[in-house]
Amino acid sequence: MIFILSRSGLSPRVLKACRQLKANRQYAVAVTGQPGDELNCYCAHVLHALFKDDFREMGDLAFFTSAKFLFDCLINLYCTANYDEVLEKEKRYNDLYIEEPF
Repeated sequence: MIFILSRSGLSPRVLKACRQLKANRQYAVAVTGQPGDELNCYCAHVLHALFKDDFREMGDLAFFTSAKFLFDCLINLYCTANYDEVLEKEKRYNDLYIEEPF
C-alpha cells in the first residue's frame, strides 16, 4: 500500500506518479485537501484532509494535522487487523536493531 500526500491533488508530478502506480497495479491511498476527479481515477481511495486556502498558514496546519490523524487511523486499523503479524515484525526488528543492556 502506498500513501500519497498532496495538498491540492492537482500537481502534475503527483498525478503522473499516481498514473504509474495504477499502471503497475499498486494499491494507492491519497490524502489531499482538495480531492479531484483525476486523482480519484488513479487511487484506490482518496481521503479528504481539511485545508482552507484563505488562511494559508492555518490551512497548512489544519491539513497536516488532519492528514496525520488519518494516517494514524490507517496504521491502527492495519495493526489491529494484523496483530500477530505486527508482533512478529516487532520481534524481528528488535532482534536486528535493539541492543541488549549490559
